[in-house]
Amino acid sequence: MKIDNGINWRKKHFFSIRQNYSRAPFYRDYINLFEEAYSKEWEYLIDLDMHFILRLSESLGMKNKKILRASALKAEGDRIERLIKICGIFEADTFYEGEAGRNYIDEKVFADHGIRVEYQNYRHPVYNQLYGDFIPYLSVIDLLFNHGRDSLAILTNTAPEGVIR
Repeated sequence: MKIDNGINWRKKHFFSIRQNYSRAPFYRDYINLFEEAYSKEWEYLIDLDMHFILRLSESLGMKNKKILRASALKAEGDRIERLIKICGIFEADTFYEGEAGRNYIDEKVFADHGIRVEYQNYRHPVYNQLYGDFIPYLSVIDLLFNHGRDSLAILTNTAPEGVIR
């Protein structure tokens, strides 16, 4: 997907982040990440997405995680076949799927290939936010600006007592 740089979307995005988080406790620690990203002119959305995925992963402390694009794996076939082939490439015996996957994943097809399907049962952590009552499912930037280095521990439910409410 090509980005329309004919409008100044970068300025709008950056202004919104500054406007909403400038008083957050860890604003100064992470704002440069966004300032740098929005100072560049991106041609494709995937490049901007990958930039943020990599930089936000690093900011969360996930520096040694390897991120691959499924397209680089050359796993072809319909949706389920590709997923099974990708599991095979990584010798995975478990496929982790979001709760909505129950509506379309055929567990028997995975089982026939020796792969167990496990569905995510995500319980959003409640953490301190800058304004008012807690609002779940905001961007990870909300968590980073409000909790800094404790963000990954909050996401993985390993935060020390007192870090979250």
